[in-house]
Amino acid sequence: MLFLAERTLADLLAGIPELADAYQRADPAFVDKTVDWLREVEEASGRLRSPLQARAAAERLHVLETRDESPKEHGGSGGRRRLARLRAAAALRQLEGSLRKHLEEIQGEIAEAREKMAQLLAVAAAKVKLPLPDRYTREEAAMVLWSRMAGIEEVHNLYIYLAATLARGDRIILLAELIDRIWDQLPDGIADRSGGS
Repeated sequence: MLFLAERTLADLLAGIPELADAYQRADPAFVDKTVDWLREVEEASGRLRSPLQARAAAERLHVLETRDESPKEHGGSGGRRRLARLRAAAALRQLEGSLRKHLEEIQGEIAEAREKMAQLLAVAAAKVKLPLPDRYTREEAAMVLWSRMAGIEEVHNLYIYLAATLARGDRIILLAELIDRIWDQLPDGIADRSGGS
């Protein structure tokens, strides 16, 4: 889930420059485009079970309320449109800050998990054979290696900790990264003699 969350948040943040350009151009569709983006943030945050879902929904509601208010309350339709644009821009700024903060937190968790996985592999390497590229893809090698490390007493606590705190997909990605680094340093022609056990 960590890597999925990182990619999702980065994708949402990547949509902001286009909206900023629309605001600068005084694009009449800016408010509606911002509402659509807020809806995307809301839906993506819901899939990630993030509290940003409620924040995005509240911001979307405020923009819609401003857009749909009676023109008489703002000195005519021009005043209402200006206010709706300002409200939408404020919502973008608020959510951008929240998304960026959340992304930095996720990246911090990934960095910590990457360090712990490296510690696990450093100790386990003396006890297990590393699957090599002539027999496995990097993901297959990561799954094989994770399985091989399960019974190593010296890393039992760290293994259990990572198994409990990381989603299976995150564990495989982190371990595959480490395997890639090791494979890159291997001389050509080395084969895995472990039989995949």
